[in-house]
Amino acid sequence: MGVIGGRVDSFSAKRKNDEAIQSLSINVLIDEVQRDGRTLKINYTCRTSYSPDAAELEVKGTLVWQEENDADAKAIQAEYDKQKRLPNEVAEEVITAVNYTNSAVGTLLAFGLGITAPINVPKARVNAKPGSQGKAN
Repeated sequence: MGVIGGRVDSFSAKRKNDEAIQSLSINVLIDEVQRDGRTLKINYTCRTSYSPDAAELEVKGTLVWQEENDADAKAIQAEYDKQKRLPNEVAEEVITAVNYTNSAVGTLLAFGLGITAPINVPKARVNAKPGSQGKAN
């Protein structure tokens, strides 16, 4: 099924120096998965590192995932226990939810430090309509 809830458990921010920020890196770690029937609690840590070693943000939280039945939830738990990873279709939705939370919380933390917010903005693409000679409409 999918994510049915979640919360932020803790967050921190540290400005290490005043160097100009050249890039940022966002890493999502799944710390633990716990199953209760068809419901899974997924604990995560999301770290945003600003290069060159200028700042770091960390958001820790819990997502609640629910499956249609116990067997599906058990299969997800088993894969995590065996391989320390979630099935791809679950991981995609979990990472999207974590990035959303990190963008919201991280924006406030970044503002306090005077650094760029950790927002992944997709690149816009403009395609010409067929027969419009390359003009975007």
